[in-house]
Amino acid sequence: MAMMFRYKVRHTRPGLVLLLVVLLGDSQTAFITDSRTIHEPNEKTHLQTQLIPQDPDYPQQQSSLTTLELEKAWDMTTGSNNIVVAVIDDAIDVNHPDLRDNMGAGWDFVDGDNDPSPGICNANGKSGLEAHGTLVAGVIGAVANNNVGISGINWNVTIMPLRIGCDFRSDREFLAIKYAIDNGADIINLSYGAPVTSAFIQNNLENIKQLLINAQNEVLVVISAGNFHVSNDDVAMYPASMKLDNVIIVAASDNKRQLTPWSQYGATSVDVAAPGVDIRSTRVNSNADNSEYGYVSGTSFSAALVSGVAALLKAKSLEDGGNEIAPADLKAILQASASKLSDQKAVLKTDGTVNAANALSILHFPRPVLTIEAIDYDDSTEITDSTSYQNGLLDPNESGLLNIRVKNLWEDVLDATVTLVSTDNSVSVVAGVKNQSYWPKGEAKRFAFEINTGMFSGQRSFSFQLILQATGMSGSRNIIRDFFLNTGVLANLKAENGIIQKNRFDDYQYFHFNLPYGSEKVAVELSYPNNDSRDMGLLASFDKKPLIHFAKYNNSPYWYSADAKSDMSTGFERIDLEVPAGQAVSGHGPTVLNVLVFNAPADAVSTKSAVNKSFTIKACGLSQNDGNTPPIVNAGRDQTVTAGDTVTLTAIVADNDGEITRQWWEALDGTPLLSVDGRQLTFIAPPTGEARFTYTAIDNGCKLSRDTVVVKIRNEVGEIPGFQINPSNVSIAQNSTLDLIVTASNGSQIIDDIDLTSRIDGLRFVKNNNRLRGNRLIWENVGPVGLNKIRFSATILGETKNSFILVDVVPRGKNNRGGGCSSVEHSNFDPLFLIYLLLSFYFLKKNPVNALKPGYNPIKT
Repeated sequence: MAMMFRYKVRHTRPGLVLLLVVLLGDSQTAFITDSRTIHEPNEKTHLQTQLIPQDPDYPQQQSSLTTLELEKAWDMTTGSNNIVVAVIDDAIDVNHPDLRDNMGAGWDFVDGDNDPSPGICNANGKSGLEAHGTLVAGVIGAVANNNVGISGINWNVTIMPLRIGCDFRSDREFLAIKYAIDNGADIINLSYGAPVTSAFIQNNLENIKQLLINAQNEVLVVISAGNFHVSNDDVAMYPASMKLDNVIIVAASDNKRQLTPWSQYGATSVDVAAPGVDIRSTRVNSNADNSEYGYVSGTSFSAALVSGVAALLKAKSLEDGGNEIAPADLKAILQASASKLSDQKAVLKTDGTVNAANALSILHFPRPVLTIEAIDYDDSTEITDSTSYQNGLLDPNESGLLNIRVKNLWEDVLDATVTLVSTDNSVSVVAGVKNQSYWPKGEAKRFAFEINTGMFSGQRSFSFQLILQATGMSGSRNIIRDFFLNTGVLANLKAENGIIQKNRFDDYQYFHFNLPYGSEKVAVELSYPNNDSRDMGLLASFDKKPLIHFAKYNNSPYWYSADAKSDMSTGFERIDLEVPAGQAVSGHGPTVLNVLVFNAPADAVSTKSAVNKSFTIKACGLSQNDGNTPPIVNAGRDQTVTAGDTVTLTAIVADNDGEITRQWWEALDGTPLLSVDGRQLTFIAPPTGEARFTYTAIDNGCKLSRDTVVVKIRNEVGEIPGFQINPSNVSIAQNSTLDLIVTASNGSQIIDDIDLTSRIDGLRFVKNNNRLRGNRLIWENVGPVGLNKIRFSATILGETKNSFILVDVVPRGKNNRGGGCSSVEHSNFDPLFLIYLLLSFYFLKKNPVNALKPGYNPIKT
């Protein structure tokens, strides 16, 4: 198929690139499913003609493409090969039968040649063909109406394939973006990203930003928002945090026009949504299923859909003989024509999903498009005398200025009225109406509204509406932008009860604590029910918000950045910090401790969209002169015991000027505990070494005291006359079966006649086992969890002697010594001892169900 390309392949090898690698920890993900129900096209009831591509898999695309109203759009244009969309990704299969006729020339920034085909990915713990870029390219421009496979958004388009590899190195990314601009790309698709976690990433972001500013009249850049259900208003994303006229950030919606449970969002940082669930696309042929197509989900493919619609708009503009449409106008059209989300507000700049038919219909009819770009709160002393704190955060009973930056994107505004209202009883707006005269396209205006807060405590979310009545040459428009101001206030020494995950956008909550003057230390405590698998998290840092980013779903580790963190699974977490010197000085404003409480996204671990998990949080400013003395704690004297002994420790606790609110024992070296009863702890002494335990107590003023006791272990072998049993130490999972051959010796003499003296349910002892020399110990349904001392006796020279085996019963799946299987550990006996071991371990270890779908890749979106 003959094509005219608007760019040339650069045959020179790219220059030396930086070796630094951006660790794109996953923020954005592709996943492939093996099969889905085929949805037939919706019945058409309107009279206009509708182009329907004759591709065998097109009916399977209806669930996502219907939301875009693509069949209506295709009546207006099906795209043009004169429009170039650069796909910067891991790699693209340029010879895919459903892509090659829409494929233009490109470049491989990994190997330095003009073949960007997939290579083998061995980065970030993955292995296999680079597959993500082929999926993205198929969404944008799989050849339509060719009786092969599927139809892309554009039946005809020129895809510029640019390979940067599956490790997504930022130096390659910069070169690829520059290459795309220099070689005539109209649109650049970036379906990847990560949180901005370092100065290096920030610097690279600034370099790319400058590159795009210089090309603001040449290219539209479409970027995926991310797949980890955090607000991009709170978490700066790379590269999605760029706020430029020629950059559009895309969230993922489902087929009911709601944001997906996993999509990232942001009222001032994410522009639009597009379908991102079960998108059928081209894929690299896999040996696993020999399929060239698959279903994918993620904001990666929402961005690709928007890139495709933008290409249709460019094609239509050329077909109509109009002027070259500017990237900023493309962005404005996509926002102005978006269909409203269903029952969701304040999650996007426009609260809408892209609609291709609507966008094409208004292509030549500019109108005012106004979006909120930034919101900040100013409570400095210059605002009002009633300000209680000067921390830039909403506190009770204070006044401040709410500064809202609004940008006009498309048509000049002749005059406008801007009104701020709130329906919340705890906040009032003073003089909430502002008038704005001539407002040119492309300019941002700052509107400052005085607000007063009433009395409140704990976590609050104040709802606001910004009503914009704007008159342009095309007429008047009434535009409503919703947003929330979230705050959480902690008072000194006062516990606040809260609920998290009241809805799908409530996975994390911020609090702030204005430290009392003179505070030398600060403590913040979180307690919660731990009767499910989702351990809550607590982060804290001074004078900046801790950042949370859900690195993976399904109880996988979180990515976080804070000065201190705590992560226990006891239902109680505490952070202690030293107050920075010189910050809590009278006259210079209070030191603010920013606190973050978070829980794993509900939809990632449950079918429920909200779990309403309760918690209690408390913060305290501490100093030596605050009138509160810490508790007195004594964990007991250090002692020496014999291996296998049952040992009980008893702590002594007192508080002279208050009461103890929490106290607990902790084994520092992981020694299994038989029981903990109040201030008493009981354990069986392990074979050798020493065991260390701490006892901690906290009083009602948050003062903490801790004491440690050391228990040294002596082995009775060689010290107490007796005999030795092999093996001496066994680790096995609960509710499994122990089938063990044991032998005994007294010095170099093998002892055949030994007896079991322990009485444990299910434990049997077969003397002089026929199969092997030795005795057979059988224990079915091993349990409960804990350390068990199984005793044996033998008569040696007319005298009864005793010995034992220590069996450590651990929970299923937590047998650290055996690497997932039960194991036996041997003591250092004489090598003449004969050791027989037969250990059977029967249980089904159930792996966590991944909340994403097969093919999950923690790098791309």
